[in-house]
Amino acid sequence: MTDSLTCPFLALPLEIRGRIYGYCLTAADGMRVGWPAPPLAYGLQPQLLRVSRVIYEEAGPVLYSSNWLAFHHASDANMFARAMASSDLVQHHVKFLALSIKASETRLWMPYLTGGSGEDARTRRLTSDFPALRELSVRYRSNRWYPQVDMEQVLGHWLDDMRLFEVIDGLSSVLGRRPGPERAVDDIDLCEFMAFTNSRAPEDKTFGRLKLNALAPRIKITCAYRLSTQLFNELLEEPVALSMPAVRDGEPYRGFTRADLRGRGVLTVVDPEFGIVRTASTPFADRNGVWIALEVHCNEAA
Repeated sequence: MTDSLTCPFLALPLEIRGRIYGYCLTAADGMRVGWPAPPLAYGLQPQLLRVSRVIYEEAGPVLYSSNWLAFHHASDANMFARAMASSDLVQHHVKFLALSIKASETRLWMPYLTGGSGEDARTRRLTSDFPALRELSVRYRSNRWYPQVDMEQVLGHWLDDMRLFEVIDGLSSVLGRRPGPERAVDDIDLCEFMAFTNSRAPEDKTFGRLKLNALAPRIKITCAYRLSTQLFNELLEEPVALSMPAVRDGEPYRGFTRADLRGRGVLTVVDPEFGIVRTASTPFADRNGVWIALEVHCNEAA
């Protein structure tokens, strides 16, 4: 027998090996793993996959399915899926994807997000590169907010950005959850399908839910605005009268208020483009099957 087959590690139960794989191959603090990789400490140990073919086959799916993959350019996402990573692992195990889209680059992204036409539709398409997606997070960087704009007016009309609407509408048409009665597998009604799987063995239930999840990945789109420090403080610190209850995650979208931006507090984070920034964001509201949120941020040193 080879050394890999007699390795004491492989004598451990698969459940324990799985825990070890998860510890070694899941990014620290839920960080999103960017490619090309910036100089950040993800706490990953991907060299573990080089130990043996057995460990590669067991640990590879853990590495790809337990982490968020993050991309800032459509070409990077396409190249990673088609040329840099294992095609089998990407096709079957990438569940969580985060995309950062600048308003000025929307036209470069849309053919990839929605499919384009001709040969590009087969070789440069989000759904072809990552068919096993369960959640897609998009951070859209808008450039439509300026210091002289009235804050209440902007809060009421931030969704009027046509480029943002193009992203939301495009992803909804390709990946979105369709309105009306949902259909599951072989045209069985959703309720009937789940009633059937709930009467089966546990592995059948898991299979049924995986099939349903594969039909409709969750889409979350955050529209991010960069503000001056003065405007950021005005938005978050001035007293405000509650005109309607604060929004909760998943509720139908009815507009956002200052109270929604204040609900989660102010965070200080490192932005790859602007450095240290302060941010505040609303909960995610459901707009025709796509969850949308508003984020504002300003430079900490401004």
